[in-house]
Amino acid sequence: MKRNCIIILVAALLASCGKPTGELIETKTFSYEKSVYADSKKTAQMNIEMDVEYPTACAYPELLDTLQRFVISKVFATDDSTFSVPATTDPKEAMRIVGESLIKTYIEDNSYLPGELTEEKLETPIYFNGEYDLTAEVEGITDDVLSYHVQLYSYYGGAHGYLSDSYYNIDLSTGRLLTDEDIFPDLSSEQVAELLRNALVMQTEKTPAELEEEGYSLESLVPNGNFFLTQDHVFYHYNQYDIAPYAVGSVTIGLPRKTK
Repeated sequence: MKRNCIIILVAALLASCGKPTGELIETKTFSYEKSVYADSKKTAQMNIEMDVEYPTACAYPELLDTLQRFVISKVFATDDSTFSVPATTDPKEAMRIVGESLIKTYIEDNSYLPGELTEEKLETPIYFNGEYDLTAEVEGITDDVLSYHVQLYSYYGGAHGYLSDSYYNIDLSTGRLLTDEDIFPDLSSEQVAELLRNALVMQTEKTPAELEEEGYSLESLVPNGNFFLTQDHVFYHYNQYDIAPYAVGSVTIGLPRKTK
């Protein structure tokens, strides 16, 4: 269900590192899938699909509840005032709440035409398709740190949809969410930013000037807390528009965890 995005020379690094696994947690994947049409003529439809990997057991039992709340709060975090999912909600109920809210909003948004302005009187229908495609899963476990990945593709009409990837890293021994400072404790934010810029130049084999000509904003390339870990690397992820135009896509930059 994951969609492709532009990732700069990350595949080779991940292949060499492998995807860390362990016996620190047990998980179960919960799924939700539903479609609804905008009108009786099935002119357009809204497709909703969600797959959420949810922790069911942990080597640190006292942290299981914290870990479960963490997953629900991050997966279903939203600025949408039409629904709210408390962190204590089980995944099936959380997906039901979100699904029903999305369907309700989609139908309401496609029923705003005045009665006299019917579809037959329009040259082209103004109904629109919608899509909500959510995947949440464990990216890997490295040194007791669980990297959790939430990917969301949403489309509510217009030229194109929007794809976002969010990564969260939680220390399974303490339940604490890791920050950039935890990964590079001896470096300032600006020093890490310089490492990222140099890595981008090396990975793309382009000069800073060439990157800026393509629309990259090197000033915006700073540690953003959106990273995941492997044994030897930390991968910083930048979504569409974060550091480059939409056409470039998302960008992932790998840095060695041990810097000289």
